[in-house]
Amino acid sequence: MGEMLAPAVDGPNSPPTPHDWRITRLGEIAELASGGTPSKSRPEFWKGTIPWASPKDLKRPRLYDAEDHISEAGLEDGSRIVEPGTLFVVVRGMILAKDLPVAIVKVPMAFNQDMKAVIPGPEVDGEFLLYAFQQHKPSLLPEISTSAHGTRRISTSAIESFRFPLPPLPEQRAIAHVLRTVQRAKEATEKVIAATRQLKASMMRHLFTYGPVPVDHAERVRLRETEIGSIPEHWAVRPLESLAGLVSGGTPSKERVDYWQGPIPWASPKDMKRPRLADTEDHVSLEGAENGSRIVPPGSVFVVIRGMILAKDLPIAQATVPMAFNQDMKAILPGGGLDSDFLLYSMVQHKAQLLPEIGTSAHGTKRISTSAIASFAIPVPPLPEQREIARMLSVVDRNIAAEEHRGKAHSGVFESAIHHLMTGKLRVKYVARKNGEADQPSRRRNR
Repeated sequence: MGEMLAPAVDGPNSPPTPHDWRITRLGEIAELASGGTPSKSRPEFWKGTIPWASPKDLKRPRLYDAEDHISEAGLEDGSRIVEPGTLFVVVRGMILAKDLPVAIVKVPMAFNQDMKAVIPGPEVDGEFLLYAFQQHKPSLLPEISTSAHGTRRISTSAIESFRFPLPPLPEQRAIAHVLRTVQRAKEATEKVIAATRQLKASMMRHLFTYGPVPVDHAERVRLRETEIGSIPEHWAVRPLESLAGLVSGGTPSKERVDYWQGPIPWASPKDMKRPRLADTEDHVSLEGAENGSRIVPPGSVFVVIRGMILAKDLPIAQATVPMAFNQDMKAILPGGGLDSDFLLYSMVQHKAQLLPEIGTSAHGTKRISTSAIASFAIPVPPLPEQREIARMLSVVDRNIAAEEHRGKAHSGVFESAIHHLMTGKLRVKYVARKNGEADQPSRRRNR
């Protein structure tokens, strides 16, 4: 027979919970405590070794340190220290307009008055409680309000009234162990991605300075100084307009529904989140592309020329399939002496030259002129060197893409696991703790 389920008491739309679980209020199984800020006029209070957390530190779910530190005297003057296993919940600040940050403390830590410390009682495991917040947080978000001073806040009573299903303590620990294992796999993948991105940045600096030669041979390369920095002596520097064509796109009429029911990818700045585009959010028909846009061939390089994204970055990406595009971008069509992949990497590497050219239009939006793109100077190695540089960097890009795919898979597994485990739809058998060790899940699971 399947697991006996008891009716939920958390609302008519809540899933039923296992018969040995109960719906609890946070205030019944944990203590809430307030923090504070030592006097800023006393420098000696801020020259200690005690981590002092504030909402800016709650960017990750586990805190091993904080940006600020205080002394013992500072702690006594205006704050409070809590032990590992305590949770911090932001209760005041504009970050609440976007999210309700929650994190678990992994070392003794002080904290400020914009957060509440949630100190688990003997019935609840801190790691399980962290996942309970993550899974059931949507029920708390409507409790966030705006204070008289305009900032966002959530009341202590709302936190104390937070309701969620609570399994027996050994099962809590087993659930937390499973979820943490999945998270560690995702975190390991994120570290690989970050390290590979650093490797790529280092490779690009080397390749666009010395060319495709080993690092230990770089000193043999004769360099010359140019307006774009040091490059091999036999390379040229030329404006983009002498190497490629620049063309404009457009938007087919939104009144013609048939224009927007086709198979042709139609790119706009919102699609420019990756260096290579194989598809886009919107698609147009051939008739739509011919009546308001333009199709460019694979290998064309897009650059955003208008939009508020230019306040932060200058997106550049390559189309890997035939693609139409809108009027807020330019398409660069490389000529016979310019490798498309090399053009992509070269523009990204030397993008800093273009950033000062970004201005503000009369309507307040950001823009960069076609003439600035046309006169953009890039290095021009012999074509075989261009292709080798592009090949080396493409290998790294494929590795990054593979790790990102793996990371998405881990995220999918975690989202499914937290939903099923935290609602009791999937039960975890566990081995009872021995000699003070944590409860561990067994290999068998039942539904």
